[in-house]
Amino acid sequence: MRCFQEAVTNRRTNYALGKNIDVLPSQIIAVVEKMTKEVPSSFNMQSARVVVALNDNHNKIWQITKDTLRGIVPADKFAPTEAKIDSFAAAYGTVLFFD
Repeated sequence: MRCFQEAVTNRRTNYALGKNIDVLPSQIIAVVEKMTKEVPSSFNMQSARVVVALNDNHNKIWQITKDTLRGIVPADKFAPTEAKIDSFAAAYGTVLFFD
């Protein structure tokens, strides 16, 4: 229990994302599949669905996000939004969770 509490307490979000990784796409997908099955859920229904988007699909997700927000966020305030989206797009891939 203490180890879990320390892991939660010390967790951090990594914003320095990049496309150079030392694992195979198949390894990423296997870990995401296993964690989706193992993570606790309401009434143990395991209803979560996950999409792992890599390469062109990853890039398309963030382009769609940017295009959509460009129509919502005022132009004079869009620069910080665009910078944040670009930082996410700089990653190797995207994992989308659906419940």
